[in-house]
Amino acid sequence: MRKSSELTKDNTAPESVVIHNKLLFLQAAYLSVLCLTVCFANYFIKVFGMTLPGGIFVFPVSFIICDVVVEVYGYTTAKMFVWLGIIVEVFFAFTSQWITALPNPDVFIHAQAYNTVFEPTVRYVFSGMAGFFCGEFMNAYLLSTTKIWLQGKHFIVRSVCTTALGQGLLSIVVDYLAFSGKMSNTALVKMVFSGWKIKMAYSLLFVVPAWFIVRYIKKKDNIDVYDTNVNYNPFWF
Repeated sequence: MRKSSELTKDNTAPESVVIHNKLLFLQAAYLSVLCLTVCFANYFIKVFGMTLPGGIFVFPVSFIICDVVVEVYGYTTAKMFVWLGIIVEVFFAFTSQWITALPNPDVFIHAQAYNTVFEPTVRYVFSGMAGFFCGEFMNAYLLSTTKIWLQGKHFIVRSVCTTALGQGLLSIVVDYLAFSGKMSNTALVKMVFSGWKIKMAYSLLFVVPAWFIVRYIKKKDNIDVYDTNVNYNPFWF
């Protein structure tokens, strides 16, 4: 059991490669989910009488991935994930704005459709950044500290409880900043609560598979980071 927030360097090349491969896979999945969320953020869906942005059906997976990273590799690595996610989202948003602003040939008749899809991405991404700082970092901090308090036990309970708090705060911040003025306050509150319920359904559905992934990585790579000497400031590197 490693009592550090940093991954120790291993002189054995095969083991080191395996560890980094798993992290790279988790990072790729995390960034893919965030980009999909931005793409479908302004595509509204009605499910069981609830009006929801399409991104809500992929975004909760990012919290699950982050929980796995915190539980296995520690808060510092999870912080790197969140910051890289923010950088990629900002790059995605401004690149999409730049490309859709370029002139189109007369034969291309779908330019307006692209503008409709990508025009709100900058607003959504910057509201998402505020939500990330409030929600993702809260979730990572609570999961990390409760792991120490409970000596690494009860991952399933800890994951669900910290996700409930983190996703709740994130939903309020992101939905208000991204959709305020686009709908009535009543509709906005209903959407926030409905979205939170969908996110919690994902958490309950995937927490057991996440637990198996955590156990597999810990056993396979012999790594289990406890954040005993970590600076939880998200701006400290």
